[in-house]
Amino acid sequence: MEEKQLKVLALNPSTTCNHKCGYCSSRQIFFKDSVVAKMIDFQDAQKLIVEAYQLGIKELLLSGGDPLSHPQIIEIIKYAKKFSGLTIIMNSDIYNLEKQCARDVIDAGLMVWNVSIDSMSNIVNDKLRGRTGALNNAKNTIDILNDLKIKESKNLIVNILTVIN
Repeated sequence: MEEKQLKVLALNPSTTCNHKCGYCSSRQIFFKDSVVAKMIDFQDAQKLIVEAYQLGIKELLLSGGDPLSHPQIIEIIKYAKKFSGLTIIMNSDIYNLEKQCARDVIDAGLMVWNVSIDSMSNIVNDKLRGRTGALNNAKNTIDILNDLKIKESKNLIVNILTVIN
């Protein structure tokens, strides 16, 4: 029998999120009004990354909540970047992304940035995301990331995750 190998560590640095997606499993666990948002300690993140790398992971997926809401996300990415062959991926639709923040995250070592769009209809997307302006925000994030790729030659893959409805 072939031995299974751990390939991806999905690490949720923060349970904080700007959206209120009804379909989000994390939301159902962490984002209820009575639950206080939580952040992983930097030392705990380091320990998880080391242990998972020793088990053979090839990808670190930063998800959440929104990883950019963690005050030490740059340090977490820089730490993970030290591990040879490890691809660092992030799911983030942070509201009102600033270009400098995106630049800092990419420069820290992020390789793949996933942006989610549930529908190209503002009404449908915003309803699914639980926030007015969510589609326009996602488009703005994509524009910022593409601008950094083109004008500043940043090495980054931008994925649009969608279930176009």
